[in-house]
Amino acid sequence: MVLAAHFTELQDINQLLQVVQNRGGVVSDQIHNDLWSSVKIVFDDRDQEDDAIGQLESHPCVQQMEIVQMLDRPVESVNTMGDEPSEQDELNNSLDSDSRPRRAAKNSRTMPHIMTEVSKLHAEGTTGQGVKIALLDSGVSAFKEQADQ
Repeated sequence: MVLAAHFTELQDINQLLQVVQNRGGVVSDQIHNDLWSSVKIVFDDRDQEDDAIGQLESHPCVQQMEIVQMLDRPVESVNTMGDEPSEQDELNNSLDSDSRPRRAAKNSRTMPHIMTEVSKLHAEGTTGQGVKIALLDSGVSAFKEQADQ
């Protein structure tokens, strides 16, 4: 398990390698180009790390040191809404080629209504019954003059 890693900008890696190895560190990556040289140093022992960092920072070939923060990947979870299928429904549908979420949606007829909050309108008595919507398209663009230019 990697406890800490440090990105180190330096002038001469050969001088630093011996110090790193003596202090329980490992050079895991090296970058060399015309502008700078740098290494990534990893310490497995947290107790020795602080002393080693102090010694490395004061080393004449080290120009700068920065800690590389190790972050854990967030746990991905899926939250479902609506009725969860019972174990018997799961067993009955297990031979289906559909996915589990699709089977759950089949068993929950109200799921889309809950997600779009239509269920709130239904609770207030608004059902949409008797509403008619008509769209007329004349085929003439409102921006025709601009399109011709």
